[in-house]
Parts: sequence; C-alpha cells; structure tokens
Amino acid sequence: MQLPWENVLSYMNHDPRWFEDFTRRAPSGEHLRAYQAVVPDTWRTWRRGYWVIAEPPDAPVVGQGWKLHVSATSRTGAETLRRSLPVLRDAGVRFKFLMDPMAVREANGKSFPRASSGKFITVYPEDDAQFLALASELTEALKELDGPYVLSDRR
Repeated sequence: MQLPWENVLSYMNHDPRWFEDFTRRAPSGEHLRAYQAVVPDTWRTWRRGYWVIAEPPDAPVVGQGWKLHVSATSRTGAETLRRSLPVLRDAGVRFKFLMDPMAVREANGKSFPRASSGKFITVYPEDDAQFLALASELTEALKELDGPYVLSDRR
C-alpha cells in the first residue's frame, strides 16, 4: 500500500519520535516584521505552536464569545496581515496570526484538521458591537485579497 504524499509530509513534520518538534521551527520572519512595523512594543507577544499571539496592554479578559477569522493564502498572507494590523491595533483587540507563509500553506492544506483549516488571523472582540465594527473594517481593508473558505465559519 502506498501512502498519499500529504500524509507522509504531515507525519514528517509532526512526529516527535522521528523528527524535531515543529514548535521549535523558527519562523521565516516575514509576518513578524510586518507585525513589529505597526504594533507598539507595549503589546505582549508570544508564540504558541504555529501562532503568534498579540495582546494589548491592560486588555480585559474576554470570556467565550464571537471570534473573527481572516483567511489568506501563502501568497497573500503578508499583505493580508499588513492591511489587518492597523485595524486591530487601533481597536486594541487581542488577536493571533500564523507565524509565516509556510504555516499558512500547511493550514490551508488538505491534511490539516477541518476545524482549523483556512484560518490565518483570529480576532477576539470584547463584545457584539466591536465584533460588528471589526468585521466591517476588516472586510473593507481586505476586499481585494483572496483566501480560502474557513470551513467551520459562516461568511
């Protein structure tokens, strides 16, 4: 039996028994440079897996609620991030984004879990009003860019 290449590649990237843990992979820097050029260094930033998490100073803890997902391709990811960052910074909202184009390519691949597939930026609005305002602003900022459907979300 021959295994599909996508399964072999996924195994190679994630099996800790045979390969270095993917969380130790250094990001290419493309997305981090875009972030650092726009968001003040007073924001707290850390990495969790493939995600870079950004939190404004004195941000209130938000309970379970609405989330916004922005999709992008590995080709449009850096531009999507550059256009989204001023909106997110000005709103003072928590968000996370995939660390580099390679992570975007993997998240958009057929072998990635459907619940996470297509997600490039996840935004955590404080309330319904901020959710609606951010959705509108991000839609306008990103209207010429493409990305895959986020399979778990309503458009």
